Amino acid sequence: MPLNEDQIGALSGALGPAGEAAAGALGGLLGRAVTLAPAGVSPLAAADLADKFFGSVVALPVTLSGAARGAGLVAFNESTAGLMADILVGGDGSNPPEALNELHLSALGELGGQLASALGEGLGSALGRAVAVSGGELAAVQAQDLPASAAGLGAALTALEFSLEVEGGLPSPFVFVVGEAVAASLAGGAAAPAPAAAPTTGGFGGTMNAPVVQAAQLSQLTGGLPAGAGNNLELLMDVPLRVTVELGRTEKLVKEVLALGPGSVLELDKLAGEPVDILVNEKRIATGEVVVIDENFGIRVTEIIAPRDRVSF
Repeated sequence: MPLNEDQIGALSGALGPAGEAAAGALGGLLGRAVTLAPAGVSPLAAADLADKFFGSVVALPVTLSGAARGAGLVAFNESTAGLMADILVGGDGSNPPEALNELHLSALGELGGQLASALGEGLGSALGRAVAVSGGELAAVQAQDLPASAAGLGAALTALEFSLEVEGGLPSPFVFVVGEAVAASLAGGAAAPAPAAAPTTGGFGGTMNAPVVQAAQLSQLTGGLPAGAGNNLELLMDVPLRVTVELGRTEKLVKEVLALGPGSVLELDKLAGEPVDILVNEKRIATGEVVVIDENFGIRVTEIIAPRDRVSF
């Protein structure tokens, strides 16, 4: 059934935070200023989705989980996507491609995933609901093909609309559409509670009382290992573990990664001479310093995390 005024109002109020979160994610990946300004929430028939755009469009199918479960679709103009793709592959945005090829779509794939995730976080935070949005495979389609792309969402849709602008480009429409049921769940539109059932009359004319339901009382869990656990660990002594030494980490834009070649230097987040992290199955258990043993590198352990803390991992 259509959304009520309260639900539409809740979604409209969440557009601002969602747009800011998504714009921040896009701006971080592109290294450009990005704005995603709210443009309203409206009911929409799938057949009318094409009227929101002109020419070629980029469509990103998404999946919602958590408080709102179902499918959705994000769409925006291919011209804006082309500007983003040109920046991601190392250009300055002044010469966007006329049509997106596989390289452009591949570069935009990570951007689409981050965009979907940020939209979900922004909406969930503003609505006070645990919502996650994950992106699917991004594709370039014609505007008239959008109704077919959204066919699985239902005949009646709800459109969350924005105006997208990337520094160096023109504003363009940006639409996030979901089915009415998903939109109601997103806005907190739970079904009305069922009326209380009348007492059931037994076969002899008596009245059967409804069962009494009480919350289970669980004892508080305590820290530490249970008695005898030390002996049981002997059974695991021959299990192989992956030990990794991490020199440091860094973050790069897609265009910077694509520009890497022989001789490129990556600056890490650790200073020269600073202890390196020793990880076991991706969990940090110790720190150490790099040494040379004969002609091989090695690590001298300088600090071990307390055994109790390591077991708690």
